[in-house]
Amino acid sequence: MTTAQSDGLAPTANAADTPGAGIRSMTGQGRAQCSADCGTVTVEIRSVNNRGIKVSVRTPDSLADLAATVETTVRKWVHRGSFTVNLTWRPKETSTAVKVNTDVVSSYFRQIKDAQTHCGVDQDIDWVGLMQLPGVLISDGPTDRVDHTLRDLVNTTLRHAVDALDQMRQREGAEMAASLTSDLGRIAGHVETIKGFVPDTVQRYRDRLESKVRSAIDAYDLKIDSIDLLREIQIYADRVDISEEITRLESHLKLFGQVLGGDSLGQNGPSTSSSTAGPDSPNHSPAGRRLDFVIQEMVRETNTIGSKASNADVSAQVVEVKCALERMREMVQNLE
Repeated sequence: MTTAQSDGLAPTANAADTPGAGIRSMTGQGRAQCSADCGTVTVEIRSVNNRGIKVSVRTPDSLADLAATVETTVRKWVHRGSFTVNLTWRPKETSTAVKVNTDVVSSYFRQIKDAQTHCGVDQDIDWVGLMQLPGVLISDGPTDRVDHTLRDLVNTTLRHAVDALDQMRQREGAEMAASLTSDLGRIAGHVETIKGFVPDTVQRYRDRLESKVRSAIDAYDLKIDSIDLLREIQIYADRVDISEEITRLESHLKLFGQVLGGDSLGQNGPSTSSSTAGPDSPNHSPAGRRLDFVIQEMVRETNTIGSKASNADVSAQVVEVKCALERMREMVQNLE
C-alpha cells in the first residue's frame, strides 16, 4: 500500500480555458512524500533559469544507485532549466530487521582457529568484534521485493514532486503571460499611432527634398527635366517609407500572441501543450526560446523604423516600443 502527500497539487483550471496555460516559468519548486511497506520517501525539486537543461540529484548513500535513474526520468519530463533534486528515505523498522549469516560466521571462526593454531595462540574469540566483520549481519526478508518496492516508491514520489513543480511553474508562467499580453497590446497601440504618421512623414520628406533640389538647380542655373527630377525625388522619398517594416512588425506581434496562447501556427504539427508533467501526459512544447527569437525580430524592425523615419513623433513612439520590448525580453528569458 502506498500513501502520498505533495505540495502544490491542488486542481488547476483546464489548460484550454486559461490564457497562457501552456507557458511555464523556469523557476519553481515541488515537494512530495510517499509511504509504502519499505518506508517513506521524500523528494524535493527546485528549478532556476538555465539556457539548456541541467539536473543535479542528491541522494543518501543507500539510494545512490537510483541517482542516474532519477536524473534520466526528470530529463524526460522537463525541457529547460537547472534542476536540483533532493531525495531522502526513512525505512520502516520492520524493513531493516537483520539476521546472522551463519555460513559467514563459520568461515570466520575456522580461519581464526586456524590462525591461532598456526601462531600457537590460545585465546577466546571476541564475538562482538566478529559480529562487526563484513557480511556477518544481513537483512532479514525478501531483499529483491523490497528493492523493487523501493524503486517504485521513489518513481511515484518523484512524479508527484515534478507535478507539484510543474503546476507552480505554470502558475508563474500564466502571470508572466498576462504581463506579456499587456505589453503586446501597448506595442500594438504604438504601432497604430506610427502608421498614422507614415503618409505625412513621406510627403514631408519629399517636399523638403524637392525644395532643396530646386533651390540648388536655381542657384547653379541647371537644366534638368522635371519628370526625371520628380522620379529621382520619389526614389529617395521611398527610402523613408516604413510601411514594410510596420507590416513585418505587426506580423511578428501576431505570431508572438499566437505562440503565447499556445497556437500551433508555425510549429510542426498540432499544439501539444499540457497542464501536467509526467510520462503519461503529452509533451508540452516550450515557448521561451521561440518567443525570444520573435522579440529579436521585433527589435530589429523597430530599430529600422526609428532610423528611417526622420519624424519626432515617430521617434517618440519607437522609444516606447523599445521600452516595452526590453521588458518583454527580460521576462521571456525566464520562460521554459
